[in-house]
Formats: sequence, C-alpha cells, structure tokens
Amino acid sequence: MDDMWDVVIIGGGPAGCAAALRARQLRPRARILATAARPNHVVPRRVFDARLVDAARARRRRRPVRRHAEGRLARVRVVVPDR
Repeated sequence: MDDMWDVVIIGGGPAGCAAALRARQLRPRARILATAARPNHVVPRRVFDARLVDAARARRRRRPVRRHAEGRLARVRVVVPDR
C-alpha cells in the first residue's frame, strides 16, 4: 500500500469522526487517514476500510504522519468554527 491519501483528517474527537464520515459519504472509495494526538474515543470501523485504519495505526507507531504528507498535499481546506 502506498502513502497516498484522498483525505487526511488531523485531530480526532467528534469533529474528526464527523469529517471522516462525511468524506466517506461523499466519496465511498476515498482513502481516508485520520489521526489524533492521543486516541480517547472509538472510531467505528464501519466508517473506514479496516485495512486503512490498521495501516494508519501501524505507520503512526513508526513515524509521524507529517512525513507521509510532505510534498504530496494537492489542496488544504481549513475549517474553523465561528465562536
């Protein structure tokens, strides 16, 4: 499996899960990488392809996710809620 992802979600919690779910709804075949500083919630495996979740977890143990994305991001969209 190569290190190319269609969607990278940095940060977990409810917002990260919601973003992953919406990405999956919009593009069912998208490759999604979701990562958090420390997992404190359970991401339902039915949202992701289980192999991608396992691969992301294994890679995170070996090296930072940032290294996977360097030089490969085609577009970044930052969503900041109004407070």
